[in-house]
Amino acid sequence: YMICLLICLLIGNAYGVGKPGDLETALEAYVLHMLYYLVSYGIAVLSAVISGRLVISAILFPVLMFLGPVYMILIQGLASSFFSTYGGMSLWTGEWWKFLSPLGLCYETEQEMAACQTGGAFPGGHVLLIFCLMAGMLVADRILFCIRKTEAAGDALAFPKLEMPLKVLVTVPASIWIGLTASNMTRTKTDFWFFGGIVFCVIMFGSLVEFIYHTDIREVAKPLQTGLILAVSLIAASAFRFDWFRYDAYLPGEDEIASMAVYQAGLDSRGRYVDGRVQWL
Repeated sequence: YMICLLICLLIGNAYGVGKPGDLETALEAYVLHMLYYLVSYGIAVLSAVISGRLVISAILFPVLMFLGPVYMILIQGLASSFFSTYGGMSLWTGEWWKFLSPLGLCYETEQEMAACQTGGAFPGGHVLLIFCLMAGMLVADRILFCIRKTEAAGDALAFPKLEMPLKVLVTVPASIWIGLTASNMTRTKTDFWFFGGIVFCVIMFGSLVEFIYHTDIREVAKPLQTGLILAVSLIAASAFRFDWFRYDAYLPGEDEIASMAVYQAGLDSRGRYVDGRVQWL
């Protein structure tokens, strides 16, 4: 990467498109991109260390990289479906939930670095977080590798105690997502399709996970685990469906209102307001 970067700089200067400061910018990018790479490498090694088969490690890698944002996107989907006063929030800019994902943290740092090139502040805190995450991943990988049993090769997971936590982390959002999708696809948004989809997915997806773990159809039936995951999924879904947070019921006091606006998707998505004038797109 460094060699190719330097060659590009030389070619750019030879054709007269280089400018002062290019080398410093390239070196900054090199250091940051190496940190991004080491974070991804640490996650990949962690996936390989805690699993005993290549296919399982390939599945674990995106789970560990993207699970945080997937949860937050699911929460947005539930909120927009069941809260009539939900106004939405940006998916990709300025949201704290990016830091739930290694990839999200790297993406946010890259955005801040781009702003730094145009006069913004250097994202020193983000860079420090990436460095700490990289170091933490490498230390965790080393520790787990040292305690990992050699005979675990061929098993789905090298650490059997991780089977249930991983199953819950994956099955709960997947089941709620399927239930929400089934409800929205029918265009009825009835509780039958929402909760029925959750129950169906918990049973089917939970059985699939157990089969992947043990590759034995006799190990698929886990009534206690299935009941626990189903209870967690239904409670989480019901919290949004019946507004246990009282999100829609909240009404601020008059002295707490700083500003107000009316949003109409059909109009606002077609126009852009500049200096009090509307420009139709």
